[in-house]
Amino acid sequence: MFKYSLLLAAVMSFGLLAGQTKDKDDNLVYRWVDAKGNVHFSQTPPPGQKATSLEVDAPKPSSTPPAPIAPPEPKKEDKLDPSLAKLKGQLKEACDRARENLKTLTTFDRVRMVDEKGEYHLLSDEDKAAQVKQYQQQIKDACKQ
Repeated sequence: MFKYSLLLAAVMSFGLLAGQTKDKDDNLVYRWVDAKGNVHFSQTPPPGQKATSLEVDAPKPSSTPPAPIAPPEPKKEDKLDPSLAKLKGQLKEACDRARENLKTLTTFDRVRMVDEKGEYHLLSDEDKAAQVKQYQQQIKDACKQ
C-alpha cells in the first residue's frame, strides 16, 4: 500500500513540476489494476482498460518568484571594534584562568606557588584563603557577561 501511495505522490509531484495544473482536467489522475494485480497511476487513462479517475487538489504554480530572504542582522558582538573584540577575548581568558586557579585552590589541600625569585613554596592556610578571595574577586570582575 505504501508503494502505491508513494507512486501517487511521485505522479502528482511530476505534474506539479511540469506545470500541468492549468485547468480542472489537468488535475485528474487515473488508477487501474493490471492483469498481474499491480496498481498503476497515470495522467492518461490506459488504452483498453477500465480506470478510475481521481481528482487531485494541487496548488497552482505561482508566476511571481518567492521574496528573497534577508540576511540575519549581525549580532551586537559582530559590530565591535577590533580592539574591543581583542579586549573581550583577553577578559574571557582571564576569567577562565581565574576559575581554573580557584578550582585548584579549593580542590587540593597543599598548593605550591612560585614567588618573585622563581622559587616554589607551599601556601599556608592564610595565604591560601587570601588567594581564594583574590581569585573570587577576579572572577567577579572578569566574568561579567
